[in-house]
Amino acid sequence: MGTRLRVAQKLAFLARWLPGSLRQRFGDEIEDVLAQQLRDAAATGWPELILVFLVELVEIPALHARERLLKRQISGGLMQTTGYSTLQDTHETTPWRWVPVALLTFFISPLVRLILWPIERHFTALGGGQPLYEMPAYLVSISYVYFAIVVLFSALLVAAWLRGFPSWSYPLAMMYLAFSFSLGNASMPGLTLFGLSFGRRLLGPFALLPLGVVIVVALLLTRRNVAAPFQSGARALAADPSRLSFALYGLTPFFLWMIFDEMHGEEPFLYGVNLLLAGCGLVWLRNRRAAAGVVAMLGGLVLSYVASAIYQGLYWEGRMETWMREPGDSLGSAIGTLVCATPIIILTLGPWLIYWVDRRRNHVA
Repeated sequence: MGTRLRVAQKLAFLARWLPGSLRQRFGDEIEDVLAQQLRDAAATGWPELILVFLVELVEIPALHARERLLKRQISGGLMQTTGYSTLQDTHETTPWRWVPVALLTFFISPLVRLILWPIERHFTALGGGQPLYEMPAYLVSISYVYFAIVVLFSALLVAAWLRGFPSWSYPLAMMYLAFSFSLGNASMPGLTLFGLSFGRRLLGPFALLPLGVVIVVALLLTRRNVAAPFQSGARALAADPSRLSFALYGLTPFFLWMIFDEMHGEEPFLYGVNLLLAGCGLVWLRNRRAAAGVVAMLGGLVLSYVASAIYQGLYWEGRMETWMREPGDSLGSAIGTLVCATPIIILTLGPWLIYWVDRRRNHVA
């Protein structure tokens, strides 16, 4: 207990990172209030102390952003009033039956690899040493595998639309949109569906065709009351903006694959990172305390990107590829990864942080 109290007192240094307007207005009082909050958490135990510290830590960037964007002082960003706790806000938990769907974006890559593995073995045995990408039958087979995945995602999004956009659909929808728009500027050599082959041409507007089908089907099924799903979804999002943070959190595997572009043999590492992200996402899905879920997502993001930075540094140290002007540098690669990751983390947690600052500010007022 004594150690926790001493740690809590030292953690009160967070008050020094607050916007100048707050420190000028409240002076030493704001540090005393924060210190008392940390001491109260320390009296409960280490998990409570760590959780309160992390929640308060991630609020500070939002306070600075609000001060700059709204051009006004923030009074009470970290102030605590009697009977109010940082951990009081609750949100609706996701039923277990929908948890696998909510976490599908984190497992889709290893699942696709698992499906393609026997197909690749089969055609490798038939090919007699011929490269797989030169075998039309193999290319057609994997084309229909990807087509089946698109159909599955589309059907789930239509179901989510009809249900008023529940929480489990947010990362799925965000990943669907990200791929739909990014594939428009990409080509998929060998993609062959129903006798139609694109070769090396850009997919262009064709990449948005599945999204268009989802919209048309959903509108047809809700034609008697088109606005109802949107009204239900808007109410749920207004009550729990951490849903939007969870949606952006679901894009992390997409960002990681982009960061690891031009690398080879990284799949096992990324699968492990995705497993970590899924575990942290599970905390948000099944924990009624919104703050606990957001802190879990923060932990997953930080650990994933830090581990990725270390992996990048080790991979590129001294490596020389044909497209590189000079050998890779471990420190530069690691720093570059973290520089890319920082705005992504802030963007992911931003919706919940802005909402949380408003809640606390209004409570104090």
